[in-house]
Amino acid sequence: MDGFLTAPVPIEGVLLFGADIVIAVYLESGNLEQPRTFTDILSRSFNIIQRHSDLAWRTQADIIIEPDVKQFVWDDFTKTPDMVAAGEIAALHALPQIRAALRGEKRDSAPGSDLTPASLK
Repeated sequence: MDGFLTAPVPIEGVLLFGADIVIAVYLESGNLEQPRTFTDILSRSFNIIQRHSDLAWRTQADIIIEPDVKQFVWDDFTKTPDMVAAGEIAALHALPQIRAALRGEKRDSAPGSDLTPASLK
């Protein structure tokens, strides 16, 4: 599920769908020294907006996977295998947390992070 600007990591949406465990994946995009196109400038603007909205979703996720993809530019599809590898490394690193969550061991929650579908209505 992708919420773009309104919910860059749409935790509330998956809770409304009834998710018991929320595994969020956050892809922080790379930064170009000099934007090449108007789309690069627009993309950078969206990144700034998304960075300011991440506190809310971070407190609601059980597990957050953050692959190291900062060195990649959003439209460089020639590096797809490297991006996938970064995701695999991050997912493997999160496996202990995922296994713990599946066993019912919840991480310490921040205040207000215990959202249920009923509390979101």
